[in-house]
Amino acid sequence: MVSLGRFIAFRRLARVMAVACALNLTSASSINFAEPALATGEVMSEVKMLKPDGSMQLWYYNCERLFRYPIPTNFDFAYIDKSGKVIITGPFNMANDFDHGVAVVKLGQQELKDGKLIAGPRTTSMGFSAIVASDGKITPLYNLDLKIPFYDELAVGYFNRMEPGTTQFRPHYDLIDRSGTKVTNFHWEDAKEYSEGLVAVKSGEPTPEAQNGLWGYRNKENKQVIAAKFHEATRFSEGLAAVSPKAVSLLSMDRSKKSAHFESYSYIDRTGSVVIPGPFQEVRPFKNGLAAVLKDDKWGFIDKKGAVVVPFEYDWAGDYSGKLAPVEKDLLVGYVDGTGKVKIPFKFKDAREFAEGLAAATLDAKKWGYISEAGDFVIAPVFQRAFRFDGGRALVYIDSDLEPITAAKDPVQLQAAARQARDAGQPNEARAACNAIIAAAPNSESAKQAQLLLTVGLPDHDLKPEIIDMNNKATFLIQTQKNKEAEALFKQVIAAEPRFFTAAGAYSYLLLSEQRYDEGIELLKKTLANHPSYARGYWRLGQLYAGKGLQDQAATSFAKAKELDPYDTEYMQ
Repeated sequence: MVSLGRFIAFRRLARVMAVACALNLTSASSINFAEPALATGEVMSEVKMLKPDGSMQLWYYNCERLFRYPIPTNFDFAYIDKSGKVIITGPFNMANDFDHGVAVVKLGQQELKDGKLIAGPRTTSMGFSAIVASDGKITPLYNLDLKIPFYDELAVGYFNRMEPGTTQFRPHYDLIDRSGTKVTNFHWEDAKEYSEGLVAVKSGEPTPEAQNGLWGYRNKENKQVIAAKFHEATRFSEGLAAVSPKAVSLLSMDRSKKSAHFESYSYIDRTGSVVIPGPFQEVRPFKNGLAAVLKDDKWGFIDKKGAVVVPFEYDWAGDYSGKLAPVEKDLLVGYVDGTGKVKIPFKFKDAREFAEGLAAATLDAKKWGYISEAGDFVIAPVFQRAFRFDGGRALVYIDSDLEPITAAKDPVQLQAAARQARDAGQPNEARAACNAIIAAAPNSESAKQAQLLLTVGLPDHDLKPEIIDMNNKATFLIQTQKNKEAEALFKQVIAAEPRFFTAAGAYSYLLLSEQRYDEGIELLKKTLANHPSYARGYWRLGQLYAGKGLQDQAATSFAKAKELDPYDTEYMQ
């Protein structure tokens, strides 16, 4: 019997999954948007997957196969090597395949319970992006939201922070390298994956059908290589990219058909010329000279001249990242070679593409393993989900363990948790995490950063819960534009706890937003006189000076903030 709570969780998952499919997230790792629930007790085989309802119905048809079997909920993201050994674990709240030697993940929230830091509730809206190297090193990226995997040496990152010298949030896209360093400053309003030296960027004049402009392609120098004239655009692969030259109205769709697809795709080359006219309902990137495309509700494969190599007769198809491609017919998956000949029989309830000689597959839709090109399991089916290999690493879902995160086991995670807790209005939890790192790994880089955070960003003692609640409520009131109520609360907090200097910083943001620059400057000067190591205080002071037009004083304050805390990416875009 499935509990009501789990029933609701599955409905939410179904919707999240449907949204992912609606966004054409058709790669193997697209279903990583599933939420790892921490509750235990139900038997997975007893859970019945729910179909999306209401407005999700059209989206559901695009990815019906993802809903045939229960989506795992009690699992952890992990990475294995080619022997099947788990070598990298989170806690991650989202994870992507390895590509070009790195994987893009989101670090999960952490929380203190009974004096131990454990993985907290994980949802797709929580946590922050990070890059994982093949050796397991994790580089947190606090200042950007990186959901798009690396398909090249660079990737697109989404930045959403207030910048020095401004009083406005300016969400934008720019390129980063594999260390997570921002390497451009183009401030694109919308951008997709960077691949083969080009990235689809939305620009151009709005049209009745495209209110936010159209998609075109730019290079890493921001030169417009292909004009913005497409309603949809995908990444380049083997010199070609799939685009849709026109919008398709939902009202004009034939809803009697099994598939309700949004776009009408063709392929262009790097000059923007159409080389394969299509039109196709759905498309995949080219791999080894072939691409899977959907036409008349059936999948097949075309070559780079547009010739049909594998007939349109399958209900689903993967790609030729290896010598064989997975295809589905009558709810079973088998593998065909480059001529369309069946090489591995249709015996799997689900399976994925080959990479580095191995492919993830499942016979029962419950446990996944890896098969060879002969169709035999060489890594036993013990995982809840499994994805393709890249550089000897593959993403899998493993059974969840709720072991506490310790400083000795993972000081980097604890250090990330400390900053995350500070930003989430949990100073006591942040102090506890910092002190745990310093005690367990005193000579580590994480301990160095933990000590710095204690000095520049946290009170020197634990605060009373009512003080923290009052400060967080005031911060929330600013976000809901109830500034008078917020200001009264901040004054109470500062009067009751003068050493809680970050409350003055939050109050100064309110004064900044109301252009009460002199009041804010006076408040922060007084605060910094008593707490000269408060890095973000200098950052806020710089914003106030900038708002008043005092650019020299602003530059001095910004420089002081960076000097005190070079790791705080809140003000380093």
